[in-house]
Amino acid sequence: MKARLLLMLFLSSALTVISETLQEQLNALPGVKVETKAAAPGFTESYILTITQPLDHRHPEKGTFTQRAFLSHRGFSKPMVMTTEGYSADYANNAFFEEELANILQSNQLVVEHRYFSGSKPEGQPWDYLTVENAAADHHHVIELLKTIYKGKWITTGISKGGQTAVYHRTFYPNDADATVAYVAPYNIAQEDPREIWFLKQVGDSITRSKITTFQRNILKQRSAVLDLLKNQAGKRQYT
Repeated sequence: MKARLLLMLFLSSALTVISETLQEQLNALPGVKVETKAAAPGFTESYILTITQPLDHRHPEKGTFTQRAFLSHRGFSKPMVMTTEGYSADYANNAFFEEELANILQSNQLVVEHRYFSGSKPEGQPWDYLTVENAAADHHHVIELLKTIYKGKWITTGISKGGQTAVYHRTFYPNDADATVAYVAPYNIAQEDPREIWFLKQVGDSITRSKITTFQRNILKQRSAVLDLLKNQAGKRQYT
């Protein structure tokens, strides 16, 4: 009898969790404000999350700021692809945006803006707190919050400085994600790293390098026409 009652209680609790909508679960997260937005194609729901973060994760008494994240939902049982942006994440507010890995895996999608950019700037911008460690801790906190809802596999990813950010986050918090995919993430050894200049002068054969140089110069000679073309394409894709 006791076992039957425990089973009924468990099933009742499980049904309650399932019956809660995503928005209700997001609204219940501490320190998170939720705004609905038009769902991107292929997703059922999309939200803008404004998440309260410490300025300094080692010293939370020093104050807080709010960080933006853009969530697109396909299903609670699907994996989560989280982009650790290195700069602004304004592009993620585009109604047509879909991360490459989210498309490949048909997963949920979360884009987290980097602290001190666009809608994630602390008041007065106290630069002492703009550190790799604090940025990694921001992402750790976001994952801790959202893992209460999305309990499947997590993949972090980023491009260029966002790729660096993904690698740094994994260094500090290796157990947060099941995999990390860093695209073209540089490893800088100086403010102006000379290695890339040397590399570009050596890579490939001289004929190919010459063709690339000629192409680049032709583009620069037709700067106005090329800019008009790019603006036209950006307008068609609503990137502006």
